[in-house]
Amino acid sequence: MNDTLAQLYSSCYTSLTMPPDEILSRYELSTIVMRRLAYRLEAVRQSEQGEQISGTPLEFTLASGDNEVVLTDLTTDFVIPMWAEFKSWNYLQNPVWQFLPTVNLSMLQEKRARWQYACSFYGPDAREVRFQASLYGNESTIMNPYAATIRVWYSQDIPLPDYEGSTIALPNNLVQMVYFDSIVSAIPLMQANASKYVNDRPQLIPQVTAWNGLLAQYREEKAEFEKFFENWRTESRGSHRPQMRGDILQNVIGGGGGGTPYWLNNPPS
Repeated sequence: MNDTLAQLYSSCYTSLTMPPDEILSRYELSTIVMRRLAYRLEAVRQSEQGEQISGTPLEFTLASGDNEVVLTDLTTDFVIPMWAEFKSWNYLQNPVWQFLPTVNLSMLQEKRARWQYACSFYGPDAREVRFQASLYGNESTIMNPYAATIRVWYSQDIPLPDYEGSTIALPNNLVQMVYFDSIVSAIPLMQANASKYVNDRPQLIPQVTAWNGLLAQYREEKAEFEKFFENWRTESRGSHRPQMRGDILQNVIGGGGGGTPYWLNNPPS
């Protein structure tokens, strides 16, 4: 089966009738496979079932006179903050965590005026995501002696394989989607490459025509499998859970390029 990247490459080459390098080079195939793998991994990460939340949240303590932390300085695999919690007390030497509401950045002053604990995530770009609380460290401890200690759960970066022997971080049946994706994407490139040589090598003409049939076959098989992939990706596993992650976390990323800030909540008015 296609457990590793190398096995996936081999399966694709075999299914594509082992084309010579001038028709489909190793580099061209690897580019296609990695592009399609990145898409499928992102689809799984965005699904209700496969949200790749870090097993170890970021934990930090706000300094006495500070209410802000740069989250991306604390870890290398940070992508999107999911939710925050603060330590409320200890029970039998084990910490008890309480949900810390996430609000629009512009609402933090209002929360502070009402002595309500809340937080916001924001930053100038995706590589510098900040956490800001409505209360400073010393203020939060007045409310609760432990409350300056906070942890943030976050979505991790996509685990793309870094060498051909790497195991692909998808169940084997879902790797088949990458296999079909790659073949369907590779055949038009093979035909384009072969067209450069048909004048000198007319024997390629029936081969190029035969690839049309192969392309139609694999498109049909991909469409059949796609239904199961989408059902798995979007189906809720329990009635107590929302159907899609977007129902919980809306407007995760807004704003645009240039000097416009990168907001993880609605941008302040």
